[in-house]
Parts: sequence; C-alpha cells; structure tokens
Amino acid sequence: MVTATPAEVRTVSAPRGSTRVRTEIQALRAIAVGAVIVYHLWPDALPGGYIGVDVFFVVSGFLITGHLIREHGKHGNINLPSFWGRRIRRLLPSAITVLTATVIAVFLVVPAAYWESFLREVAASALIVENWALAASAVDYLAADGAASPVQHFWSLSVEEQFYLAWPVLLVALLAMDRSGHRIVVPAIAFVGVASLAHAWVLIDQHDAAAYFVTTARAWEFAAGALLAALAMRSRDEARDHRSRLLAQWWRPTLGIAGISVLLFVFWEFDSATAVPGPVTLVPVLATVAVIAAGDRHVGPLGRLYRLPGVQWLGAVSYTAYLWHWPLIVLVPFALKRDADAITLVAILVLTLVMAAATHRLVEERLRHGRGPVTWRTFVAAAAAVATVVTAAWVLAQRADDGDARPLAANQEACLGAQSWTEELDCSTVEWADVEPARTGVEDDVSPVYDDECRTSPVQSEVKTCEYGASENTADASVVLVGDSHAAQWFPAIEQVALQQNWNLTVYFKAACPFTDAASQLANDDHRDSCVEWNDEVLQRIARSKPDLVVTSATRAHEFAEDSSRSEALAVDGYAERWENLLEVVGSVVVLEDTPQMDQEQLRCLAASTGPEPDCQRDATEALARPAVLGAAADTVSEVRYLDVNPSLCDSKCATVISGAVVYRDTSSHMTETFARTLAPWLGTRLASTLVSAGS
Repeated sequence: MVTATPAEVRTVSAPRGSTRVRTEIQALRAIAVGAVIVYHLWPDALPGGYIGVDVFFVVSGFLITGHLIREHGKHGNINLPSFWGRRIRRLLPSAITVLTATVIAVFLVVPAAYWESFLREVAASALIVENWALAASAVDYLAADGAASPVQHFWSLSVEEQFYLAWPVLLVALLAMDRSGHRIVVPAIAFVGVASLAHAWVLIDQHDAAAYFVTTARAWEFAAGALLAALAMRSRDEARDHRSRLLAQWWRPTLGIAGISVLLFVFWEFDSATAVPGPVTLVPVLATVAVIAAGDRHVGPLGRLYRLPGVQWLGAVSYTAYLWHWPLIVLVPFALKRDADAITLVAILVLTLVMAAATHRLVEERLRHGRGPVTWRTFVAAAAAVATVVTAAWVLAQRADDGDARPLAANQEACLGAQSWTEELDCSTVEWADVEPARTGVEDDVSPVYDDECRTSPVQSEVKTCEYGASENTADASVVLVGDSHAAQWFPAIEQVALQQNWNLTVYFKAACPFTDAASQLANDDHRDSCVEWNDEVLQRIARSKPDLVVTSATRAHEFAEDSSRSEALAVDGYAERWENLLEVVGSVVVLEDTPQMDQEQLRCLAASTGPEPDCQRDATEALARPAVLGAAADTVSEVRYLDVNPSLCDSKCATVISGAVVYRDTSSHMTETFARTLAPWLGTRLASTLVSAGS
C-alpha cells in the first residue's frame, strides 16, 4: 500500500521550487486501491486486482527514494530520525485507529473461538511483522483453511514499513561514497533489484507459499521505482537539447497510455494461480514505471482521466480506504451472523469510502502535520500507541484461552460423538483421556500425524513413514493408511483400532496429493510433479512390504481437468487403476468416502454457540453435492471394499456436533481429532471383518 504523503507526491519530480501535484501518481494510487478493493469484494469480477499492491510498492520506491536523494542534495545529508518521525506521523495514527476499532469489533461480534488467531495478527500488524507471520502460516497446510483475519491485509503495510526502515540507511551509506549519486547509487539499486527478483524467482520455482509475503522477495518492486527516481534525478542534472523536449511531446502520452492499458489488462488476466512476485510480475511493475516516467504533462484523454476530481480524491484517501476495506469485509458477516450477499457487499464498499474519508480528514490530515520538528516525543508516543494495541490484543486473547471447554454430553458415561452409534459399547468404560473433549477453538483439535515428521507438504516429494501400534514382527496384521489430508483425518480412529487389534499401522501422508494413478493429470501445476514422484515411491514401498490391508481416501477438491465431466472421468479411472495395482500386492483395499462439505457459515455458528448440541447444520443436498468419484471407482473394482460414513453423519441435514463432539475443524471439512477417535468402534468392526474375509 503506497503511503507517501501528498507533499512527497508534489515534490518528487516537480521542478525545483514547484509545488505542483503529480496527478498521474494520485491516479495510480486510485486505480491500484480500487483494483484491490474490487478484487476482495468480487474476486471473479477482477481476478488480478490484487496486483494493485505491487503498483503501490513501485510508487513507494519512487517517491521515497526521490525524496531522500533530494534531501541529500539540498542539505548534504539525510536526517534519518526526522524521516522516520515523519513516517510515524503519516502512517501510525490511521493504522492504530483501524487496529483499535478491529480489537473492539472482535470483542463485540466475533465468537471467542477466533479471538486468539485474530488478535495474534493484530499484534503482529502493530509491530509491523504481519507479513512474516503470514509467511510462517502460508507454508503450514493446516492453516490453509483457517478463517481470514480482519487485519490480514496489513502484510503489505508491514513490507512497506520495513522498507522505510532499511532503505534510507542503505541510501545514506551509498551517498556517503558517491555524493553525486551517479556512479554508485544507480548500480547499487539495480543490483538490489536483480538480487531480490532472483530470490523471488527461486522461491516461486520451489513453490514456496511464503514468497508472496516475505520482504526480500518484494524488495525488487520497490527497487524498480527507486531506480526510476535515481535516474530521473540524474537526468534532471544533465542538459537537455531542443530535440529531446520535442520527442517528449509525443512519447510521454504514448508511454502513459500503454502503462495504464497494461495494468488494466493485468487486473483482468492475472488470477490466484499467477506466480507472483516472480518474473511474470515484471509486467505490472514495468507498466507502473512507464506511467510514472511518462508523467502528467500532456493533454488528451489520459490527462483528463488523471485530473478527474473523483480519481484525485480516491488517490488522496487510498491509504485509509485500504486500511478499512478488509476489516469490514471480514467482520460485517460476523455482525450479521451470515455470509455477505450482493447488497451487503455494496454496503461494505460504501462504508469503506465513508470511513476512509472520515479517517483521512479527522485523523490522517490533522495528526500527520505535527507541530514543530520531530522529537523524541514522537517516538515515545508511537511506542506507547503500539504497546497499547498489543497489550489489549494479548489480554483479550488470554480471555479466550482461559475460557471453559465447550459443554459436551451432560454425563460422561454417555457416549461421545460416533460412539453413540454402537449399541453394544458401554461408554462408562471408555478411557476419556483417549477421547479428549475439544475446547471452544477447534482449529487446533488436530491429530499428531499432521506434524512435519509424518506429513509431506504440498510442494515436497519426500516420502515420510510413520509407524504405530504393534511392531512389524509381533503384529497380528499389517495395515497402511495412505493419501492426502482427507485420508489422514481418519488416523485417530485407525490408530485406536490398531492398538486394540494388535496391528502394525504405517502412514503415508502428503498434503494436497491424492493417491491415484492419475496424479500426472492433476490440474494444479504447483503440486503435480511432487505428487507424481510421491505416488510412485509410495506404491513401490507398499509393493515391497505387502501389507494385509491398505486404507485410503481423498478429498473431492482435486480436479484433473477444467471440464468437470472429463475431470470426473479421469478421477474415476485414476483411482480404479491405482486400487487394481494395489490388489496385486496386498490382501485387501478399503476406500473411505469423503466427509460432507461444510462452509464458513456453519463454523461461524458453531464458534458462537455455547450449548452441547448447537443448531449449526447444513442441508445434506448442499453438503453432499459432489460427484461420487470414489464410489464410482469402487464400483469398477469389485475386490475393493467401499465404506461411506456419511449416512450416519447426515439425514436431511449434516450436523457440526454429534453427541457432544465437534465434527469438523475447518471449511475443508477435516474432522477434529476428538470426533475421529470416536469413530474407532464404527470403523474397527468393518476393517476387522475385511481382514477376516480376506483370510488375513
């Protein structure tokens, strides 16, 4: 998010002594923030709108670098405390206002189940490390389906503010060696940009999800704007002949129109699968550089667009508009207790603009022009404001942590969860330590098999092996659980059965990778190669070990082609082929149907509820609306045993809580460890009978 002041917009490239506002930079800010907001409200309407953030980074690099080089040229030095103090006066008041309002709103309208994760990110945002916090969670597959934080967008502000801390120090060092800035500064900025782009390229090539957030992979976008500023300052000091001025009359408007056109094209053509901030991001970055280089000293339709009052106004309030839009998008549905419909989204847009205007006028404009020069009081006040927000977030998060466990069955002798389906089970004899009741926040109710020792991440191909139950030499049977996270979610139940039946249990688990012969046909380019390698190696290991039973499952979310009917056919054939291959080397194969699909509305209802049996259900026709890929594949391989738990989970409705146990922990319908363990009696009898019928 670009956060240069209007004063800096005026002075960056205007002739010495001039206070002319550069309208094309304000227009860029307006276009960029508009693209981001539209993308977040209506992602299908502008799938590449998120690139507006990259535009902001380029503009910031240009404005700040030009400002610092001019200050050095005028005074012979750069006053770092003064620069940082002005940044604080400009950025902090509005940011603290939004963060404070967010903390209050979380307390008032958000269920306590979300407090810890939301408020942890509020603290990270106040401490300008939100981008690194998101980078850490971006590579965590378990975090992929968590609810979006209302301050998630502060990642870009964190990147900018880290740039403001480091970049002036680098320029001071460079200008100390080269006062003119011509011999060292320009090559040094170019080197930083190339190194950062190469770093981003490597991370993208490694499919590292953190690449989107880390500062080192974004520095090249700032460097692109900074390089333009340094070259502009250099060319301004050189004589220009009449011919160059004549050329400027025609190439500048052409360059500006081309830059704006490319940006609009990118907003429309890029999407969530585009490898940003990799080399492809050079397209919008260079387009932004072109618009700034062209300036606004030309007439015609582009000049008139720049000067439209609405465009200039949106550019002026772009910072506060960016701050407000995302908290409103996240928090309004919590306040309404339902997902946002079309009317609500329009209302959020209007409210964003109103709040942006009010904050710009009452907070930003009043406080950024502090009386007198920057002093130590500026930094003390900033530290106090940040400390207040961080403390408030921490205290409120502690209240969520100290909350009582979700009320379960009134009598612990009653059966919990799926145990209630087994009539012969005496739940008074159940070891309750083995079926730990979930707390209010169920996101962390996750089986240990999900840790990095047993789980292969979506971008890795290494096969990790974890064994449980009896040793291979003493076990009565050998069982393998293999597949993606929707296979791994069954581990708590299968582990319980293995312990009871004296089985040796081996787990092969790769996130976002189905165990199928059609892995090479996966539509996801980022995961395909590693998934194929993992599939091949696991199949070889199973062939060597020849277990008595293989248990597998897969999520319905994997697509094998853009055309849904072709994707379904590829999926059915791929699973069937893989199971036939398995049956050549193993005793039996059991396929577990995938769980129903819940959405954010049910989880939000669940988090807000307090009773043991909350009415947070989804219509079964919606929750089970998917191609029956696993069942269809099982129909073609008669030796496979197909088990479907969904008739017990759903009748006309699919519940989120069954007999006191929370069933799902996220919107991808991964079962909680608590509920999965209660499935042991249901699953155990079926797996045992499968082994008996196979003669194992």
